[in-house]
Amino acid sequence: MRPARGRAREDREPIRAHRDYLRRNGKPLRPEDLRAHLLVGSDQENDLRRHVVAMGIASGTLRFGLRSDDLMAQRAAVRAGLGVGFINEYLMRSEPKVQPLLPTLKLPRFPIWLTVHREIRTSPRIRAVYEFLAEQVPAALSAVSS
Repeated sequence: MRPARGRAREDREPIRAHRDYLRRNGKPLRPEDLRAHLLVGSDQENDLRRHVVAMGIASGTLRFGLRSDDLMAQRAAVRAGLGVGFINEYLMRSEPKVQPLLPTLKLPRFPIWLTVHREIRTSPRIRAVYEFLAEQVPAALSAVSS
C-alpha cells in the first residue's frame, strides 16, 4: 500500500540465482525460459506477477520453489540455491555466488518508501534518523545501480 506521506525512490529488482542452482537447472537465456525454473517470490504481494506479465509471460505458468512475503526469507532461498528470484543488488552485493540473469531485460520500476509513524514523526531523534536515511539510502542505492 502506498503511504500517504513519505519519500519514494524507484528501483529495479534484477533476476538472480545462485550459481549452484544454475549449474543444476541451466541458465535462462530468454524471459520465457523462466517457466522451466523454480521461482522465489512473494506470497501475498503481486510484484512477481507484475514482473512476469511485463515480460509477456502468463503468471499462471509459474512454478515456485518458495513463496514468502519476507524479503530476508526470499534472499536466503536464493542464496541457498532454491530458485530464481527478483532480488535487488543492495541485498546481494556481498554474495558473489549469486549471479544476475537476463541483464538486458527491461523490468518495471517499483517504489521504495521511507516512512515514519505519525506519533513519533516529531521526535528530534527520529527526525534526525529519518533525514539521514532520506539522504543516504538513495545515494547508496544509486551507487549500487551504477
